[in-house]
Amino acid sequence: MSFAAQTKKELTLIMDQDCCQKSELEAMIALNGIIQALDGRRTLDVETENVATARRIYTLMKEQFTIHPEVLVRKKMRLKKNNVYAVRVSAQLDPVLKGAGWSHA
Repeated sequence: MSFAAQTKKELTLIMDQDCCQKSELEAMIALNGIIQALDGRRTLDVETENVATARRIYTLMKEQFTIHPEVLVRKKMRLKKNNVYAVRVSAQLDPVLKGAGWSHA
């Protein structure tokens, strides 16, 4: 395991206060989030190549917004061919966007 992967894994194990968890989730959505329209409805995908980070995003969304997002896994076809994990929210997207500071969305 690389140093970066090990560090990310260790960071996901830190249990923070509620306000810190919300800020952490906001940052991950801002950096890795993609809002798109699928089948006539908006969805938010937060993508990462690190499984521990994907697990953390899922857990934070579940705890902060009491939702159950989907987790999608796809294989990257270039170079290393590693997995890309996407945590998808579609059903209750508005509270998540509002909580992430995108209330106008």
